[in-house]
Amino acid sequence: MPREKHLTVDVINLGVLRIVCLTCQAAETVPVIPHYRPPARCPNHSCAATWFVPKTPATRALQHFVTRLAALLEQRPEVSASVQFVIPVSV
Repeated sequence: MPREKHLTVDVINLGVLRIVCLTCQAAETVPVIPHYRPPARCPNHSCAATWFVPKTPATRALQHFVTRLAALLEQRPEVSASVQFVIPVSV
């Protein structure tokens, strides 16, 4: 039976996100920036699958996630804590 360990990643180490196409597996790396717009289509021109339809709940959720993550990455004197993602890893 596999043991489960955890990988802990501090948000300060997250400078980019990777989006992978479910159709062709092409990937795009996007920076964590305050005014982020999710890509509408796959960057692979022979695929061009629709990724994020503008103004839909899923697109807005990703946009808000990235812009708020960017705000967390700014130095904030009022915050004296570390925000971390905990990712389960099977061993």
